Amino acid sequence: EGRISIIDKELSKPTLIKYEIPTISALKSNLSEIQSCLIEYKNYLSEYNNKKDAVKFKELYNLVITLQPLAEDKCPVCETPIKDTVKHPYENAQTKLNELQYIAELEDSLEKSKDDLSEKLELFRKNLEKRIEVSKNFKLEKSFDDIKLEQSKFKDQIDTYANKLIEIFTSVESEHNAFDKILSEHNTRVDEQNIRRGKLSEERKNINSISEKIKQTKTIEKSKLENIEKWQKIIDQFKDENRSEEHTSELQSH
Repeated sequence: EGRISIIDKELSKPTLIKYEIPTISALKSNLSEIQSCLIEYKNYLSEYNNKKDAVKFKELYNLVITLQPLAEDKCPVCETPIKDTVKHPYENAQTKLNELQYIAELEDSLEKSKDDLSEKLELFRKNLEKRIEVSKNFKLEKSFDDIKLEQSKFKDQIDTYANKLIEIFTSVESEHNAFDKILSEHNTRVDEQNIRRGKLSEERKNINSISEKIKQTKTIEKSKLENIEKWQKIIDQFKDENRSEEHTSELQSH
């Protein structure tokens, strides 16, 4: 069996798949960010809930402002003509809204904190799902359960969702550590196989190149030999013809 056949057999073997997925360290880093965001969100939420009265007044003053186009000349609540009111209702509402600007800022901070937490939770869940999906290609002592936890099911209870997701991950953290080791060893074998296949492909290329050069050399040599034989025949033919003419000339001289 030639070397090319051996190489072809080796290269025809199934190639291993390398899995590039977030490691347990990456997930822990995500988890740390989630916990920090969760604390921030709870702090904003607690502060917002403690200022419920101010929030309600803000909503009331906003409502007064929106009613101005419908009742510009009287109070939208008691219908007292504007000229007879102690305080101009619309101007007073705007003044109070300005004083409650910090509530608007708090609401913005709370919403942003919630969005950041939601985004990090979704990324964490998707990365966890990737690991679980890839783990199905390996024989593990304990397989992972599919994550059946959708953020949408929790609606506004994002803190509950976050705690539940953290709880699920923590319960299988040791199994994920073991899986990381298995996956790392597998990917190392993939790298080694790819290096070996690369070297074999290069060797096959070199052998084919040498074979082609040998073939070309043999073709050139064959062509030279054919030319030599051709010229040898011409020379022999010339000699035969020359000898024949000499013989004829000798007979005529006698």
